[in-house]
Amino acid sequence: MKRYLILILLLLCVPLFAQRKLTTNEAVKLAVGPFFDSTDGITPETGITVTALTVEIYREFDADTTPTRFANYVPTTSGGGVNDMVLVASSVSGMYSLEVTAAQLNFTGPMILTIVDTDSAGIEGLPYWRPFILTSANVVDAGYGTDAQQIDLIQINGTATKLDHLMDIAVDTNFQTTVHADSVIGYMTTSSATADYVRTTDSQEDLRDQGDSAWLTGTAAA
Repeated sequence: MKRYLILILLLLCVPLFAQRKLTTNEAVKLAVGPFFDSTDGITPETGITVTALTVEIYREFDADTTPTRFANYVPTTSGGGVNDMVLVASSVSGMYSLEVTAAQLNFTGPMILTIVDTDSAGIEGLPYWRPFILTSANVVDAGYGTDAQQIDLIQINGTATKLDHLMDIAVDTNFQTTVHADSVIGYMTTSSATADYVRTTDSQEDLRDQGDSAWLTGTAAA
């Protein structure tokens, strides 16, 4: 009975892990565990036969979409392949390093990684599972590294902002299409419709040049 209570407590504690973000389509080495003996539930497993385990990656979706098993594989021993699973150096608690390839993480969104002993010769360790979020490299680096979070503001209240035109090259055909007459920029640049704005005569630079010319020639007093 004690063994089963320990097992239940361990399984209940796993969801308390914060969902670590992983970079989509990028290989990673994960710390997995701790693994405990299946007979007493408390003895750390530091010598698991990893080739007796099966790793599965389940992909979850939004809305009413059924999760799918995106990848599954049998871990290899140190130097055995691209999915090595080895005991973390000096670990006495049954923590292992597990390799996951880029192809096995080639999607975005929530996922669950599970590790179970499927060897018919006998169960060596208790089941393990942990949730993750697969997202872009920028989001991961901004959260765990020194990168800055990139934000592209496309809409406000469902309306296209076109704020990118304040810094990037305007891709629309003309000023009227790019800038709405009732926008702040529209009110600042024209007295009526933005179609009346002419860059060669109405820009701040051109207005300054016109003022300089009038000052030098004295035409402003006329």
